[in-house]
Amino acid sequence: MNTLFRDLLSTRYRPEELPASRIAFMGLPNLTTVQVLTFSLVRPNLSAPGGERDWQLLRFGTGNIIREMLNLNLKGHSLLSAEVLEYSDQEFFIIFMGVPTQDEQKQEFIIEISNAMLENILQYMKLSVLAGLGSVRDGYHQLIDSYLESRTAVETAEMNEWNRVYAFTSISLAEPDKSVSMDTVRYLHDAIFQKQWQQAYDQWKQLRNEMARSKESLSVSKGVCSGILSVLWTASFTIETQVETTNHGLEDILLQLTRFGSVSTMLEWMNDTVARMVAQIQEEQGGKKSHALVDRVIKDYIEKCYHEDISLERIAASLHVNRNYLSQLFKRVTGEPFVTYFNKFRIRKAIELISTGKYMVYEISERVGFQNPTYFSQVFKSITGYSPSEYDGKPANKGVLRL
Repeated sequence: MNTLFRDLLSTRYRPEELPASRIAFMGLPNLTTVQVLTFSLVRPNLSAPGGERDWQLLRFGTGNIIREMLNLNLKGHSLLSAEVLEYSDQEFFIIFMGVPTQDEQKQEFIIEISNAMLENILQYMKLSVLAGLGSVRDGYHQLIDSYLESRTAVETAEMNEWNRVYAFTSISLAEPDKSVSMDTVRYLHDAIFQKQWQQAYDQWKQLRNEMARSKESLSVSKGVCSGILSVLWTASFTIETQVETTNHGLEDILLQLTRFGSVSTMLEWMNDTVARMVAQIQEEQGGKKSHALVDRVIKDYIEKCYHEDISLERIAASLHVNRNYLSQLFKRVTGEPFVTYFNKFRIRKAIELISTGKYMVYEISERVGFQNPTYFSQVFKSITGYSPSEYDGKPANKGVLRL
């Protein structure tokens, strides 16, 4: 059956050229209308080990949902039948066949079934779907035409709102007077580069309203928004900072943007993101955020991970900030370079271990993160004025352990 329908979807036949014997052998009706529904699954990011296996399970479950719902809704239906074709790793084609009539009630029924299948895939498989329905055609020789129409409808779904069925017959072109003004976009970019943050936010609000009213496609709207986020992120470097947005870097933020299936939900998220980024940049200019970032380095890394082999480079990468900027910021806030502060904290922990009398010097060295006991002893003496073996509770003669 699959081979026959693949052939009919890819080859244009004249009525007299149809493989009538194969159609009869399959038990398919001789005279029929045909209509193609295309479901294109939006594959999630499954980069972890076993991701391909997980995807195949999701795809298998999706196929089961489609077949079960068709069986349930078409059981005993004398005027309509359907075949499911798994055409690729992400696509399912449902071929509806019915008696040669074009009644509206049958069309409403097909659209209702199509939407119900889509909703169940979204609910149970947690997969977004691009769905397109071709028009009703008379005869198997026109199956290819309905198929091509369904693909056009899927392209419309991709550029607009996901998880709804787009019928080819109802697709209309966007109104030419309902597009986003490029002047507004340009003014917004200019305000960002000039660091006029209130003006930038006001321009964004105007642009957001234009985008909400416009008929621009989802892909175009995403392009506009990704440009704005990139410009904002770049501007954050010019004021010696990197904006943290839910602890993600620019790449992660843009990845979030790509996952939205409708302009409305994307704009809602975008509005919160722009407002937060602008506010954080303004905070940074006021000096508040500098202290918060350094406090995080001290509490989450130095105090918790002092016994591990950590470095400022690794911390900066984890926080999605520039290493040189973090080094300068740390010294400005604490008054000491990162390495000095970090070593002092480790030596303080070493002193606590020495006071218990339970550990050898090499054991203490390892417990506070020094792999080389000789180097540990050198650092210990440079900070306290004594070697670890000489230290017996004496106060540090350099006054450097005030943490």
